[in-house]
Amino acid sequence: MDKSGWKPIESFFKNLRHSFDFTITQAFSKNSRSITPDDRVCLLQLINNNRVKKILITHGTLTMVETAQYLGRLQLKKTIIIAESFVLGSSPDTDTTFNLGFAVSALNFLESWVYIAMQGELFP
Repeated sequence: MDKSGWKPIESFFKNLRHSFDFTITQAFSKNSRSITPDDRVCLLQLINNNRVKKILITHGTLTMVETAQYLGRLQLKKTIIIAESFVLGSSPDTDTTFNLGFAVSALNFLESWVYIAMQGELFP
Protein backbone atom coordinates (compact mmCIF):
# COMPACT_ATOMS: atom_id res chain seq x y z
CA MET A 1 0.00 0.00 0.00
CA ASP A 2 1.18 3.50 -0.78
CA LYS A 3 2.44 5.15 2.39
CA SER A 4 3.17 8.58 0.93
CA GLY A 5 0.12 10.04 2.70
CA TRP A 6 1.59 8.96 6.04
CA LYS A 7 4.63 11.27 5.92
CA PRO A 8 3.15 14.19 7.91
CA ILE A 9 1.59 11.82 10.46
CA GLU A 10 4.75 9.76 10.86
CA SER A 11 6.79 12.93 11.17
CA PHE A 12 4.43 14.33 13.81
CA PHE A 13 4.69 11.22 16.00
CA LYS A 14 8.42 10.81 15.40
CA ASN A 15 9.07 14.32 16.70
CA LEU A 16 6.55 14.15 19.53
CA ARG A 17 7.86 13.50 23.01
CA HIS A 18 5.33 10.97 24.18
CA SER A 19 5.01 8.30 26.83
CA PHE A 20 2.50 6.05 25.10
CA ASP A 21 2.70 3.26 22.58
CA PHE A 22 1.04 3.68 19.22
CA THR A 23 0.73 2.00 15.87
CA ILE A 24 -0.06 3.69 12.58
CA THR A 25 -2.27 1.70 10.23
CA GLN A 26 -3.53 2.89 6.89
CA ALA A 27 -7.11 1.96 6.03
CA PHE A 28 -7.10 3.80 2.70
CA SER A 29 -5.61 6.90 1.18
CA LYS A 30 -8.00 8.97 -0.88
CA ASN A 31 -9.76 12.28 -1.00
CA SER A 32 -12.54 12.17 1.58
CA ARG A 33 -15.18 12.93 -1.05
CA SER A 34 -14.29 9.54 -2.59
CA ILE A 35 -14.80 7.50 0.60
CA THR A 36 -17.47 4.86 0.05
CA PRO A 37 -19.62 2.74 2.38
CA ASP A 38 -17.25 -0.16 1.57
CA ASP A 39 -14.32 1.96 2.79
CA ARG A 40 -16.15 2.56 6.07
CA VAL A 41 -16.72 -1.18 6.45
CA CYS A 42 -12.98 -1.70 5.91
CA LEU A 43 -12.27 0.92 8.58
CA LEU A 44 -14.71 -0.80 10.95
CA GLN A 45 -12.95 -4.13 10.41
CA LEU A 46 -9.61 -2.55 11.31
CA ILE A 47 -11.13 -1.05 14.45
CA ASN A 48 -12.81 -4.31 15.48
CA ASN A 49 -9.67 -6.36 14.84
CA ASN A 50 -7.65 -4.14 17.18
CA ARG A 51 -7.80 -4.51 20.96
CA VAL A 52 -6.89 -0.90 21.69
CA LYS A 53 -9.61 1.27 23.22
CA LYS A 54 -8.36 4.66 21.99
CA ILE A 55 -8.25 5.29 18.26
CA LEU A 56 -7.29 8.38 16.29
CA ILE A 57 -8.41 8.54 12.67
CA THR A 58 -7.19 11.21 10.27
CA HIS A 59 -9.84 12.18 7.76
CA GLY A 60 -10.59 14.87 5.23
CA THR A 61 -13.35 17.31 6.08
CA LEU A 62 -15.84 16.58 3.31
CA THR A 63 -17.21 13.24 4.58
CA MET A 64 -15.88 12.94 8.13
CA VAL A 65 -19.34 13.56 9.58
CA GLU A 66 -20.70 10.58 7.64
CA THR A 67 -17.83 8.41 8.89
CA ALA A 68 -18.38 9.58 12.49
CA GLN A 69 -22.12 8.93 12.28
CA TYR A 70 -21.53 5.47 10.82
CA LEU A 71 -19.11 4.50 13.60
CA GLY A 72 -21.22 6.17 16.28
CA ARG A 73 -24.31 4.17 15.40
CA LEU A 74 -22.34 0.98 16.09
CA GLN A 75 -21.58 1.89 19.74
CA LEU A 76 -18.15 0.27 19.65
CA LYS A 77 -17.18 0.92 23.30
CA LYS A 78 -13.97 2.60 22.20
CA THR A 79 -12.89 6.22 22.24
CA ILE A 80 -12.53 7.23 18.61
CA ILE A 81 -11.48 10.68 17.49
CA ILE A 82 -11.64 11.67 13.85
CA ALA A 83 -9.19 14.50 13.34
CA GLU A 84 -9.59 16.64 10.28
CA SER A 85 -7.06 18.56 8.33
CA PHE A 86 -8.38 21.37 6.22
CA VAL A 87 -4.96 22.13 4.76
CA LEU A 88 -2.95 19.12 3.54
CA GLY A 89 -0.25 17.87 5.89
CA SER A 90 2.40 18.34 3.22
CA SER A 91 1.61 22.06 2.95
CA PRO A 92 3.77 24.51 4.96
CA ASP A 93 0.67 26.18 6.45
CA THR A 94 -1.05 22.94 7.42
CA ASP A 95 -3.31 22.67 10.44
CA THR A 96 -2.53 18.96 10.71
CA THR A 97 0.01 19.28 13.53
CA PHE A 98 -2.30 21.30 15.75
CA ASN A 99 -5.29 19.03 15.10
CA LEU A 100 -3.30 15.84 15.74
CA GLY A 101 -1.86 17.20 19.00
CA PHE A 102 -5.27 18.33 20.16
CA ALA A 103 -6.79 14.94 19.31
CA VAL A 104 -4.01 12.97 21.04
CA SER A 105 -4.52 14.99 24.19
CA ALA A 106 -8.30 14.67 24.07
CA LEU A 107 -8.08 10.87 23.82
CA ASN A 108 -6.87 10.83 27.42
CA PHE A 109 -9.98 12.53 28.81
CA LEU A 110 -12.96 11.37 26.79
CA GLU A 111 -15.42 8.57 27.42
CA SER A 112 -16.02 5.86 24.86
CA TRP A 113 -17.76 7.39 21.85
CA VAL A 114 -16.96 8.86 18.45
CA TYR A 115 -15.81 12.47 18.27
CA ILE A 116 -14.68 14.87 15.59
CA ALA A 117 -11.73 17.10 16.50
CA MET A 118 -11.24 20.22 14.46
CA GLN A 119 -9.78 23.65 15.11
CA GLY A 120 -9.51 23.10 18.87
CA GLU A 121 -13.07 21.86 19.34
CA LEU A 122 -14.62 18.44 19.92
CA PHE A 123 -17.95 17.36 18.49
CA PRO A 124 -19.58 14.10 19.63
